[in-house]
Amino acid sequence: MKKLALAAAISAAAVPTVSMAETTIYGNFRYTVGTVDTGGTDTGITAVNNASRLGVKGSVGDKDGITGFYHLQMGANPDGNGATGTGGGPTALTDRFYFAGFKGSFGTALFGRASSPYKMAGLKLDPFYDTAAGSHNAGSNYGFSSFTNGFFNNVVAYITPKIAGGLTANIVAVIDDSANDKHAFNIGGAWSSNGVTVGLQYIDADDLLGTTAARFHAGYKAKGWSAGINYEDIDDGSADGGQFLNISGAYGIGSGKIAASFGTVDGSMTGLRNAKGSGYTIGYFHNLAKKTQVGGLISSVDYDAGTANDRDVVGFMLVQSF
Repeated sequence: MKKLALAAAISAAAVPTVSMAETTIYGNFRYTVGTVDTGGTDTGITAVNNASRLGVKGSVGDKDGITGFYHLQMGANPDGNGATGTGGGPTALTDRFYFAGFKGSFGTALFGRASSPYKMAGLKLDPFYDTAAGSHNAGSNYGFSSFTNGFFNNVVAYITPKIAGGLTANIVAVIDDSANDKHAFNIGGAWSSNGVTVGLQYIDADDLLGTTAARFHAGYKAKGWSAGINYEDIDDGSADGGQFLNISGAYGIGSGKIAASFGTVDGSMTGLRNAKGSGYTIGYFHNLAKKTQVGGLISSVDYDAGTANDRDVVGFMLVQSF
């Protein structure tokens, strides 16, 4: 989903591509070698796959200003730690998302398994998404909720064209095709102009997951630098729910950029990603070649409840795209 909020999942990988007629095959290899210290226990040197992927996307026809499109993306598991196949060994490819739809002057409609606009609004602000800084080695950095990761099945979505020069809105239904009819919905919008983006997203998954979530996001992109802020309020039925804050920025230096983020979590939700605390990440990304990026990062999370799960990461990264 590129120019759209949800349809930013159309380009969720945001990688260079190789075109073949109306079909594009793309992918990237994302790998980190480094050390992880959890609660004072050093795991030693580890090599971790950071959500490497392989995808196919394209468009079909163009009649009366309406174009059909499709997109399939699979996760690639170069370190053998993916899902287990029928033979007992690791599965080389696992599912990520797959959807199709059509677009025109009226906007965009899509159907299938996809990212939510709520997720994509956060992903775009996180300079360390799918790096070793992310919890469990992939996904978003500390200070973003779990709704900034993963995909929804049975998505039916509509995204408006730009209104009044910079406003877009989205409405998404996640259909529960069981007899329970526990559906979920994501509504929201964003305004963008002159490098500034401000938006709101809301997920009502109370019937499906027992949770609702609201996100405010804002960002600014200028030549050579960018900055962003993300705030989320999650109600999962616990006493205080969860409040998530992440502030990030990046500054271009030569053929690369230095990036930093600071995140906090408050509330009473369970799970390490949701536990109270604060964390920071500092990293450098260098474009070694047109489709080759190397870099390094230092990331640390300190939890209020004690040091048993505090996490410190030092990693050296490679992203090879095609």
